[in-house]
Amino acid sequence: MTTAIPEFAPVRMDFPRVRVADVAAAAASATAEVLAAAGLRPGASVAITAGSRGIAEIGVITRAVIDRVRMLGLSPFVVPAMGSHGGATSEGQRAVLARYGITEDTMGCPIRSHMDVVPLGTGDQGVEAFMARAAWDADAVLILNRVKPHTDFLGTRESGLTKMLAIGLGKLEGAQACEPHPRDRKGRGRDRDHRERLPRGREDRRGREHRVPRPRSRTAPRGAPPHGPAPAGRDRRPDL
Repeated sequence: MTTAIPEFAPVRMDFPRVRVADVAAAAASATAEVLAAAGLRPGASVAITAGSRGIAEIGVITRAVIDRVRMLGLSPFVVPAMGSHGGATSEGQRAVLARYGITEDTMGCPIRSHMDVVPLGTGDQGVEAFMARAAWDADAVLILNRVKPHTDFLGTRESGLTKMLAIGLGKLEGAQACEPHPRDRKGRGRDRDHRERLPRGREDRRGREHRVPRPRSRTAPRGAPPHGPAPAGRDRRPDL
């Protein structure tokens, strides 16, 4: 008995090679734009997040942001924003950042790696929100993150600013509060929207900085969609 083998044909997929020519300059420019509207007093403290996911040239980006914050007369420091990664310990999270080239020596500013959090209350979906105390005590928080589809579920908010706020800055408690909740394939179920209901005095002064990964792991312009138009039946990210 023989089995017919279907014919195969080679297929080549070419992704647009959109990238930032000067990543450091782009990061510095975006930082100045974000902070210009913040109205911070000279010497105000600015917490700059650093996560545990590999982002192309993240060390270069973070240092450029730190330098521009300092040039604006503000006082920057880095806070690990990675939920329970690094063994959910201060030392472990500091070690994760070091693997990406982010240390106090290379960044030229303090890294405040502590696991203490501030409870912020419970949102409409019954999920409690937390924030790293180091970030909460700062005058402003500048979020550095990548924007991409989540690997496990579909929803209006997947891997981006909201995740960095709810889980990254939520430390162990934030990860435990968000991750166990079931979601079906359409992204229904408990979402991370609860994190957007923070006290207005803090929410108004939180900076944002998008880094969109493209194929080949290169940094793409801020705000660009990761893979072209959103598929039919799936919402575009509301925070892009």
